[in-house]
Amino acid sequence: IYLCTRADGDSIDVRIYGRRRQFEVTVEATAIASLPFDTVYAYNPELAFGQQREVAAGVNGLLSECRVTHTYADGSSRIALSYRDRYLPQNRIVETAPE
Repeated sequence: IYLCTRADGDSIDVRIYGRRRQFEVTVEATAIASLPFDTVYAYNPELAFGQQREVAAGVNGLLSECRVTHTYADGSSRIALSYRDRYLPQNRIVETAPE
């Protein structure tokens, strides 16, 4: 078995070769939505009045899906949604001084 992969932008091409080629498999992963992060404020009595300090930067999450296509020797094909993944956002954390 010979495995060949190629990444191009947001897609990945995976090809598997063997002795008998009944069909060609194409795997395509696509980002379909961005999941926004929230900002969480934490009280820190060690900060001076009116001060704020970012403890952790926020990072958006991602909703993606993967489709698998089987293309047969006669030219016909079958497309299936293989899975959907949700990568949760990382909240922004800000420490704030007493008011």
